[in-house]
Amino acid sequence: MKPVRELSATVQHNRWYLLFVRVGLTVFGTVYGLLGLLVLLIAWDPSFRSNSANFYTVLEAISRRPMGR
Repeated sequence: MKPVRELSATVQHNRWYLLFVRVGLTVFGTVYGLLGLLVLLIAWDPSFRSNSANFYTVLEAISRRPMGR
C-alpha cells in the first residue's frame, strides 16, 4: 500500500483531477459573479429607493422580471 503523501502527489498530478478542479473553480467564480451582479442591479433599482430592500421585496422584484431582461 502506498504512503499517503505519495498517493496525494499522484492524485494532484492527475490530468482529470486538475481539469475537475479548474472547472469547479470556474463555476464557483461564475456563480458568485452572477450573484454579485444581481445584487448590484437590485441595489441600483429605483423602485427600492422609497422602501427597504429585504429578502421578500428582493424575491418579489426578481419574480416580476422576465428571464434575460
